[in-house]
Amino acid sequence: MKSIFILNGKDDQIGVAYRNGMLAQIPQYYKSGSWFLLTDGVEDDIIVDEGTTKEKIKSGKYKRLVEISKTKHSFKHDFNSNCLEVDYTFVITVTGCVYVDDPLKFNANIESADIQNFLENQLSYYLKMITQKYSIFDYKAIDQELKGILPVPTVCSDGFGLSYHITATLTKPSDNARELLKQHDDMAIKQRTMKVVSDIASANRDKTFEQIAWEATARGDISEVEAKQLLDDYNVKQLQIRDEQNHKDMQADLDMVIQLRNNYLIGDDDAKLYVRALLSRSHLTTPTATTQNIEITQHENNSVQIGEISGGRHIFNIDSISKCLW
Repeated sequence: MKSIFILNGKDDQIGVAYRNGMLAQIPQYYKSGSWFLLTDGVEDDIIVDEGTTKEKIKSGKYKRLVEISKTKHSFKHDFNSNCLEVDYTFVITVTGCVYVDDPLKFNANIESADIQNFLENQLSYYLKMITQKYSIFDYKAIDQELKGILPVPTVCSDGFGLSYHITATLTKPSDNARELLKQHDDMAIKQRTMKVVSDIASANRDKTFEQIAWEATARGDISEVEAKQLLDDYNVKQLQIRDEQNHKDMQADLDMVIQLRNNYLIGDDDAKLYVRALLSRSHLTTPTATTQNIEITQHENNSVQIGEISGGRHIFNIDSISKCLW
């Protein structure tokens, strides 16, 4: 990057050899957009212009001719800059141009004039002075504040002969700061969602599902056909839930009877009566079921099928029923 403004010379060479002496000629310096310097002499380097004479060139014994660009070179550079939260940073993308404003000073310091370092040294301090006042949770005003300070053409203060001009800045949180923001946003969304759900639940706490469905129909949110289908599906689901709960309750009661039987706290006859009483009260039987018309069938896998002789059947995986009672 240090030779970006040097327009002649092969590879990393700065300028080209210049033949001085009795036949020395004034170099052509009319090229638009360039300065031409004579260097490596016994006198100070000079810029070749209309005031340059052959006598001056000969007395200076210059050996090299250096062409330096007057063109502004654009750049885009990312800076890490402090924020209010000490563990996080902003990434500021700075767009602008850099140019030579003093070709003699630039040539004298060209070996150490690294443009990237130049930009870091020139801009980092000013950026940090501004960004450290802002939080990663509220930084929208940073670019506006930078816009009021940085666009002014600035001459380098370190003797490199360079100046820069900022045209735009774009500030965003660093990767780890963005992860923190995402977690914060996810939590805020969850809290808002929970509030909405809570508000809806509060508004409908005393309403039945049927009332809610018909209110949605009245608002035009769903059709009557959709409302009826929702109610049918809801009723089926409620029956399924009730049946599953009844089955769990039945299973627990049967387990208790078998445990009492196994511990010899009740006898076989009492156990059978308890089981038939439980079955007659369960959803597996009709209201007319009695302890006499309950049929119990043992299967090869030791599960027991229990139900009415002329009614439904249900499978219970309670091996001990068949082992202890029948």
